[in-house]
Amino acid sequence: GSEKKTDEVLKTVYDVVSQLGFRTPKQKAGFRCMARQTIQTKKAVKRFSDEELLTYRVCDDRAIEGCLKLLSRTAAIACSVGSVNDMVFISMLMCYISLAKGFTKYSAISFVAFGLVLTKMGDDKAGRRFGRLALEISDRFQAKECDGETVFIYYAFIHHTSKPMQELLDPLIESIQLAKAGGDIENSHHA
Repeated sequence: GSEKKTDEVLKTVYDVVSQLGFRTPKQKAGFRCMARQTIQTKKAVKRFSDEELLTYRVCDDRAIEGCLKLLSRTAAIACSVGSVNDMVFISMLMCYISLAKGFTKYSAISFVAFGLVLTKMGDDKAGRRFGRLALEISDRFQAKECDGETVFIYYAFIHHTSKPMQELLDPLIESIQLAKAGGDIENSHHA
C-alpha cells in the first residue's frame, strides 16, 4: 500500500543523496540515525553567528540545489505519513548539506525545518532564531517558490511559541499569497 510506496521513495531519495557523498540510511531512518544527524547538524551550526549565516557562501552546484529541493519535498511526505524519524533526519540533513556546500534558495526551507525540529524538541529560543534566519535567507535569494513554505512553517509551527495567536493570521494569509505567487500549490493549500 501507501506505506510501501513511501518506503520506496525514502530509499530512492537516500540513494541519490548518498551518491553526492552524504551519509544516509539504506531504508527508513531509525532513531539512532536521526539522533546522530541531529547531533552532527547542531555541532555544525553552533560554529556560526547569525551574521555569518546570513552572508554565508552561495552554492552554484545545481546537483546540490536539486538535492535540497528533493529533500524538502521528501520531508513533507515523511511528515504527512507520520514518519517522524525520517522527517527529522531529512530536516537536519538539509541544514547540514547547506553548511557543507553553501546556500541555495532551498537553504531557507532547510533552516526553517531545522527551527521547527528544535522547537518541537523544546528549544523554542533556538527554533525562533533559525526560523527568523530562514526568513532572511529566503529574502536574500528572493526565492518565490520557497517563500510560501518558509513563511508558513515559521508562523504555523515556530512563531506562536513566543507571540499571541492573534498575531499569526496576517502572516499565514501572506504565506498563502506567497505560495500561490511562487507556484507552490501544496503549501498554498496547507496554509
